[in-house]
Amino acid sequence: MKSVVYTNDIVLYSAHADVTFAAYLTQTAINHLICNGNKLGHSPSPLKSTTMVFSLRSFNYVNATLACGNISIPIVDIVVYLGITLDSKLLWIDPINCFASRIGPAISFLKMLSSSDWGSDPITMAMFYKSFIRSKIDYGSNLYGSTSHTQLSKLDRLQNRALRMIVGALSSTPIPALSSETAIPPLNFRRNLLTDRFVARTMISQLSSNLVSTIKHVTVSWKFTH
Repeated sequence: MKSVVYTNDIVLYSAHADVTFAAYLTQTAINHLICNGNKLGHSPSPLKSTTMVFSLRSFNYVNATLACGNISIPIVDIVVYLGITLDSKLLWIDPINCFASRIGPAISFLKMLSSSDWGSDPITMAMFYKSFIRSKIDYGSNLYGSTSHTQLSKLDRLQNRALRMIVGALSSTPIPALSSETAIPPLNFRRNLLTDRFVARTMISQLSSNLVSTIKHVTVSWKFTH
């Protein structure tokens, strides 16, 4: 059983092949959370809570039923957490469509900047793309990068359209030429880079934590033995 806390949002989750056993572990954690919350004067709100089962197989919803006190927590297929839409099948269709709809207005503004009469230079337009468009695509990319090629190609087409606007290229211009001219890599390279950075940062953080614990233990032992 594990948990994730961000400000006043708490996520309790467990992984198991048996949905009933996973629900039992989660319910036990909820009961402990309610007990400790009542002692501190802060109890979780069942009306703001939801249950989601991530599984590609069908299951009996009754076995996954959770409760907060005497109130049942509804089971949903889609939930938004920290701005990322999660679906129970992890198909990432809704997040990709949401990204595409949010990026559309910024692409239109980029087209306005690319006017041949008074438009900005390619360097400025590339900076605008990286800051206001690609940053939205990067958010959560290490999660939705596992979706199908059909879904990811929607974002690829948006970036390719933006790169053509930046350099003023024709629609027949090869994609590698656009990436080379703008120094903006394809999105699959970008996703791999961000994922590698995240994994490396996590490993370094764990190693640093273990190193600090070891140093403290050695320091305490040295004080009592010398």
